[in-house]
Amino acid sequence: MGNEYELNELVRSNIRKYNINGGVYESLRPKVQDQLYKIEYYIQSYIQEQIELVSKIKASKLSLAGVITASELQRSTVYNNADTLKKYIEERINDIESQDILSIRKITKQKEDIEFLKQYLENLELRLVQEEINENKIMELESQYSFISKCNIELQKEAFQLRQQNNILTKEITALKKNNIISLKTKNNGN
Repeated sequence: MGNEYELNELVRSNIRKYNINGGVYESLRPKVQDQLYKIEYYIQSYIQEQIELVSKIKASKLSLAGVITASELQRSTVYNNADTLKKYIEERINDIESQDILSIRKITKQKEDIEFLKQYLENLELRLVQEEINENKIMELESQYSFISKCNIELQKEAFQLRQQNNILTKEITALKKNNIISLKTKNNGN
């Protein structure tokens, strides 16, 4: 439980924590300090009793051997009457355990459920983060695709224009070749 100094330090700490009297223990009247000490002494005694009860509860478990010993029966008597005595003890133990009088299994189940939910939430958070990363990647890829598509369209237009210019130039070259050939023939025929 602690000595007087430790209890006074605990009271002092709680006065600051709860902001009682502006958090200043020393300015309290000695009588009030003594009353606070008595209150804390009782609370610490109560906590100690609770800890001891929990230890006793954890240590006490109904078992066939324990019931036989506590009932001052011989093991051989119980095992010789297995259909009656042994079965009765085992069934009563099962009944009492299933009633979960102290809610021990309920608390254990709740702890397991809480752990499961924590794990589930962690996994869900990870999936959400991954989903957000994927959405960002998709948006980036869509943006890149859009840019590439626009570039492709522009390049197709440019290629089309270049083919048209090429066709025009090809026709002009062909026309020039015909004119040159004709004019050369005319000049050669005229000589």
